Amino acid sequence: MSMLITKESRIIVRGIQSEVSLYHMQKMVEIGMSVVAGILPGKGGDWILEGRIPVFDSIQAAVDTTGADVAILFDDDSESSDGLSEAVFCEIPLIICSIRDIPIQDMLKIKRAVKERGLLLIGPDSPGIYSPERIIAGFTPEKIGIRGNIGIISSSAALGFEIISYLRLNKIGISTFIGIGEGPICGSDFDQIIPLFDADVESKKILLIDTPFGPIENLNVNQIIQSVTKPVYAYYPGSELIESGMINLPEFVKQKRAENFLSVRKNLVDAGIPLVTNPEKLIALLS
Repeated sequence: MSMLITKESRIIVRGIQSEVSLYHMQKMVEIGMSVVAGILPGKGGDWILEGRIPVFDSIQAAVDTTGADVAILFDDDSESSDGLSEAVFCEIPLIICSIRDIPIQDMLKIKRAVKERGLLLIGPDSPGIYSPERIIAGFTPEKIGIRGNIGIISSSAALGFEIISYLRLNKIGISTFIGIGEGPICGSDFDQIIPLFDADVESKKILLIDTPFGPIENLNVNQIIQSVTKPVYAYYPGSELIESGMINLPEFVKQKRAENFLSVRKNLVDAGIPLVTNPEKLIALLS
């Protein structure tokens, strides 16, 4: 999906103080991504990954020096929203945020600023963007999928990885995977990302993956009916537990959740979107 990120995109990575972050940064470099800088406050002037990538004290300094157009944010030791706020302030066109637990009040301000500046924010709590054999921008395992024509949008990193791997075992490949994040407020939702896949020549089908009570409950099905030209499918595991009332919640909460699920299912059916709760059923749909 070259309209979002390519190997020519100039990537900076903030949150590089841990071995885990450096490992994922190394994997991006190995697949051929153009990682031009790391950001670690107080360590500006250092070099990492055997002297191949310079370190800057701030995102602003890195952008001014390298002309970066993508920022990837891993967890670091600073206030959780500092790096994200700085990336938005620097008006980096594509921001991928893997940080978890950003305060809701901060996210409300950040999301408003993203919209005002015309940026694209993926996350927080996002595994990033992944195209097998070509693109890793985040922490998706390198060989989890094979190339194909299924575009995947997932709110859950774990479920997304599970389905990509399951499809690979059944010889079904993907074009691109985008993890939009599981937080209560995320920079992007299904409605924003679906049109990108609809316009992507490599993606022939679009798969939405969500957990119960997730952003699919707010899906704009009218947009899909009126504007989306490609088949759309939804994988919604755990929804059968809501229907049968097996979730360990107070009765009035279970009733409300069940009503929400039935409403979601009706909206999807009305829009012609098959909803499945078992990965085995995906194979027939996506083959």
